[in-house]
Amino acid sequence: MTIVHTKALLRERLGLSFEGHAEERLRRAVADQMGALAIASETAYLARLRSDESALHALTALVTVKETYFYREPHHLRLLVERLGPELLRGRSPGHPVRILSAGCATGEEPYSIAIALREAWGEDAERLFRIEACDVDRSALRQALNGRYRPLAFRAMPQELIDRWFAPHRNGERTLAEPIRRAVAFRPLSLLAAPYPADLAGQDLIFYRNLSIYFDRETRQAVLTRLRALLRPGDRLVLTERHPSDHPTLANAFAGDRQVRVHFKDGYTAPEAFMPPPERRGLVLMDPAFELQGEFQRLLDAVQRIQRRWATATVAIWYPIGETGPSERFQRAIQGLGIPALCAELGLYPYDRPRGLSGSGMVVLNPPWQIDLALARLLPEILARLRQDERGQTRLDWLVAPA
Repeated sequence: MTIVHTKALLRERLGLSFEGHAEERLRRAVADQMGALAIASETAYLARLRSDESALHALTALVTVKETYFYREPHHLRLLVERLGPELLRGRSPGHPVRILSAGCATGEEPYSIAIALREAWGEDAERLFRIEACDVDRSALRQALNGRYRPLAFRAMPQELIDRWFAPHRNGERTLAEPIRRAVAFRPLSLLAAPYPADLAGQDLIFYRNLSIYFDRETRQAVLTRLRALLRPGDRLVLTERHPSDHPTLANAFAGDRQVRVHFKDGYTAPEAFMPPPERRGLVLMDPAFELQGEFQRLLDAVQRIQRRWATATVAIWYPIGETGPSERFQRAIQGLGIPALCAELGLYPYDRPRGLSGSGMVVLNPPWQIDLALARLLPEILARLRQDERGQTRLDWLVAPA
């Protein structure tokens, strides 16, 4: 037997991929487990993995990195309690709590952070207003989560007042989580490639899915995201328009049979009258014109004005190429004149004053999501570093109209 067989088994059962440096980590873990189980033959160990779930999960615990801690992403928690939570609770009938899933929860720091943030914002009412579920393939990690006891390093990003309020001191600097927070999270073992997911997981309002893709290859990532998407509420919808005669069938076939997705053979500029406003209060309009015809920026501006008249709360994201800068600059000034919160982000791989050809591309986002500017400020330089053609590349991130 070679390591190839073990890699194939882990990918088949759990969707985990171990290539490059990760393969060496897997080799060491296999050797450790063979020693612990007193198994001399690699063939015998592979047979044990195939027949013994506990052996498979013991190996999984060694090869997956559980780098997590409380309040690791505080901006996500602020978004939850300041915006998403109130929006999801608005108009919700009693007995139907907002459902939140932490996928790949490891030792529990993420779902417990969610529970603490909700408890801080809604007090004891959080228990009836929200239902938090968490899953992970690593059963040993789940046992630690259920135990609710954590070492000092797990609190390195958490405000001290929250530590003192929700954790009791234990031995050797460890702390034990308060019972109301432990009670707020329901844990279960689950592989994200399990077929099928338990029926009672369906109907989630929010899914936290962070840092798991590092273990998955491209095909597995797509499969996992598709399956997690299926857990969302049935009321979420996607409407696509495509008027190119060869591209429309490809797009339609990709979503054939998906009741939450509709693909229309239609000019996207007709969408405001055809599909807006939708019954949902929240939504995104993504406009990605071909820029093959003269006057495209003016058509975009007209469409934005029609969207605003029919659906003023929509987030509208507009992509545009950067060639000659004059048309895009005039478009941005026109957007400023609308008085709608608008953020402009650009990525230039070449100097903007090059004599011909495209220099890069940009996007204007109206009614942008909360803190998208902070995310783009971090991501744009990284993208430029990977794609730039020479030292003259550039990025731009400006508020055309700052939010009130």
